[in-house]
Order: sequence, then C-alpha cells, then structure tokens
Amino acid sequence: MKATQEQEAIIEASRTGENVLVQAGAGCGKTTNLKQIARAAPKYATLGYLAYNRSIAGEAKASFPKNTTSATAHSFAYRAVGFKYKDRMDAPRVSAKQTASILGINEGVAWGEAQFGPVKLALLSMEAVKRFCYSADTHVTSKHVPFVPGTEEFFPQLAEIVAPYAVKAWDDLIQTSGRLRFQHDVYLKLWALSNPTLPFDTVLLDEAQDANPCIEGVVKNQEAQIIMVGDSAQQIYAWRGAEDAMNRFDAPHRLTLSQSFRFGPAIAEEANKWLGLLDAPLRLKGFNEIKSEITSLDTAKAILCRTNASVVAEALHQQQADQRVAIVGGTGEIRAFAEAARDLMQGKPTYHPELIGFKNWSEVSKYVQEENATDLKVFVNLIDNYGVDTVMDVANKAVDEKYASVVISTAHKAKGREWNSVKIGTDFREPMNEDGSPADPIKSECMLSYVSVTRAMEQLDRGSLSWIDGHVEVEEKSIPRGIRIARERRMRKQQEEAS
Repeated sequence: MKATQEQEAIIEASRTGENVLVQAGAGCGKTTNLKQIARAAPKYATLGYLAYNRSIAGEAKASFPKNTTSATAHSFAYRAVGFKYKDRMDAPRVSAKQTASILGINEGVAWGEAQFGPVKLALLSMEAVKRFCYSADTHVTSKHVPFVPGTEEFFPQLAEIVAPYAVKAWDDLIQTSGRLRFQHDVYLKLWALSNPTLPFDTVLLDEAQDANPCIEGVVKNQEAQIIMVGDSAQQIYAWRGAEDAMNRFDAPHRLTLSQSFRFGPAIAEEANKWLGLLDAPLRLKGFNEIKSEITSLDTAKAILCRTNASVVAEALHQQQADQRVAIVGGTGEIRAFAEAARDLMQGKPTYHPELIGFKNWSEVSKYVQEENATDLKVFVNLIDNYGVDTVMDVANKAVDEKYASVVISTAHKAKGREWNSVKIGTDFREPMNEDGSPADPIKSECMLSYVSVTRAMEQLDRGSLSWIDGHVEVEEKSIPRGIRIARERRMRKQQEEAS
C-alpha cells in the first residue's frame, strides 16, 4: 500500500539518523509505518524492534525485512542474563508460607484488628520486588511496597516493616542458587541494571506510551538512533508501573499519524471528543471507505466494561439469554476474587492483593461503603447480590472466543483489539462532585474511554460513555477564545500536512 503523506514525512525523518517520536492514533497503521522505515533504511543499517509482547514480536519476525531483529525486551534480556537462571525458573513453585520462611519472617504485626501475619508480609515483600523491577530505581525501598486497601491509618509503618524483607528477597533473587520463586521481570531488571548496549544502528520502540521506566531507561541509554511510536492517549497501564516514555523523550522530529484505517468518520468524530478532553496532540480522520455509525445495539460482537465485576454481570445476563459468552483474558481474576470472598465469609484469611488487609467479609463491605472504593465496591456488590456460587458458575460457562456469539472484556484487556460492532457497558460513570454537579473528567478515565470507543470498526453503541457530549459542549464554551483559536490553527495545520 502506498505510504500516506504523514507516513512519508516519518520515513524522511528516520533517514536523518536523529531521534524520532511518532504519536500514532488508534488504527493509524503505526506497525505498517515501522516496516516502511525498516525497508527505507540504508543497506548496511541494522534495526532492533522492541515489541510490547511475544505475539506482536512473532508477527513482526514474519513481516519485517531481514535488516530488523524483532523481539521483546524480555527476550533480549534472557539472551544476555536470564539464561543463567533457567534452573530457577524451571524449579517447583514456592508457596507463600515457604517464602515467609526463606525471608525469616517468623512473626506478624497488627494494628487493632488489622493483622498481618508472616504469609501476608511475605506476599507484600514479593510485590514490592515486582514494583522495583518495573521501576528505573537501583535499590529496593519502602516506596515500592504496594498500598493495601484498609490500611490508610498505618500504611507508612507497614511499608517500613516490609521494606527490609523486600531487600532480602531481592538479594536472594539475584543469586543463581537462591530459593525464592524467580520471575521473568527479575532478569529483565538485572539486564537493565547492567546498562546494556543493543547492537543496532536504530532502535524502534513500539507502544512507547506503555513502556515501564525500566525498559524506558534501557532504550534511552542507547547510542543508537531511537524511534518511539505510540499513542499517549492510550496510556492505560499506569496502575501496573507503566509510564508514558513519550512525554520525556527528547526528539528533534515529532510527528503524527492521524489517518485511521480501522473505522470511518463517525467513530473518528467520537474518538476526537475524548482526544479533545485530553488535549492530545492529534485528531483522528476516519477512513472514508468504511461506513461506520454511532447507534443503539441490542446485540454486538463485543461488549466492553469498566471493571471485572461488570464483565461478570454482563456475562450472566448474556448467558441467561442463551448467548455463548467468551471473556477476554480468561476467568482467572474472577475466580480468584470469588474464592477470596468465600474465604473471608467463612472466617478464613485470604491472600488476594485487594483483600489481604481484611479479616472478614463484613470488614470489606464496611470499607467500600465508607471509603468510596468504587472499583472494589462493584465487585463486592456483585458477590453480595448474586453469591459466590453464581459468579463461579459464570466463569465455568465461559467459552473460547472462536465459539462465542458475544465477547465480553474489560476496556483494559480490549486494548489492541478490534471488532465490527462494539457496545459500551453500563459502568463507565460520568464524573460528579459531591453535590451532584458535573466534575472535571479524570485523565486516566478519559484515556480508557478513548481506547474503548476506538475498538469499534463499523458500529458503536456508546452506552454509558454518551455523557461525553455534555462535557465537550461545556468545555468548548469555557475555553478562552485565544486558546480555542490556537487549537483550531493546530488542527488545520495537521489536516493540511496530512492532505
């Protein structure tokens, strides 16, 4: 396919040998453009393509030219460091109780009725190590200890108690003869700490908005030309350590891909409402050859929800209507929460990360009512309304996607996917102040909403995201005239450059 003017401009920038940053909107052919860059490179040049996950890397190996080595950052790290720890990765699983013993955690701590025994402290220590591995930091500290719901009054003290055990865990993990469970992120971190040099003239970083600081640091330390491609408006994994590397990247060439090939003008217009709220550096143009529409759908190929709890509720509704339901990403998280709820209801301790701070189910119910823990509250209400057995039954009845009549997913897990028809679920909430008046939209929620509406190719039912209309109208009226004019000029310039 012939390159667009936007793609040609990016190819020309890549030929300068200088760093390039590309903001690529949803469905705008960023991977295609990276292949064009590789094909346009000098014959002697070598390129390294850092893919976001293994499946993308596999597809890239089959489609990029021979001058490009395609792999995940973990793959590069394994070749350099990880292979030394193969025996540890193949070793039997280490239980949380064994982990506590290895770390020498013999006693627990308590604040009132909140009790943290050795097993809970061990789990928090290992989670702190995981967060350290995601970071650009060189040492494990208390700041890596994850917050535990229900510990607001004493969390700083808890973190200080956990931190030394996390340091001890890291000291065990870096030894080839250590005993703790060894994860892939450990050798990635060890590789990053060694300040590695990638053997390429040009490094291509895909999905740069979701690179964690560990990977970002490796890429930025290269002497090679760096080309970062991503969409800052799709940066939805901050909760697991990702940070938008694009915002901190020094590149003399900053360009955009705004022509989407996934959907037509109607859906592009809907996406642009969210990009406007985010004050994103681009606006999308729909593909005229695709007839897309914003409509109301009784049935859709995919239903996207804000939370796992709503995925379960929607799956139950669809199963009761005799639909064959697939749940994207499987049912492991749903089962784990339901099993944890059952344990707490029976007075047993649980080690689920969101419920580890509670002694029984009534404490969980009280917490979500008093602390306005919205996401947790939805799942708690689901358990209270339907019961553990019903939730588990929904998971058991889920089928593989190839057999499904409807696919249900959280918006997070839908990223990178597309369907002909998409219906937005009921749990995306309009931001409200305590007095019931509209509040300023939350940036992370706007990003998630943008990802959601851009999964549709032909038909989009906006569902609980239709509230955007009122906010766009208010925003346009409230923006000072000078800023409005500057934005309009910028958009016109982008459109002129693209055409």
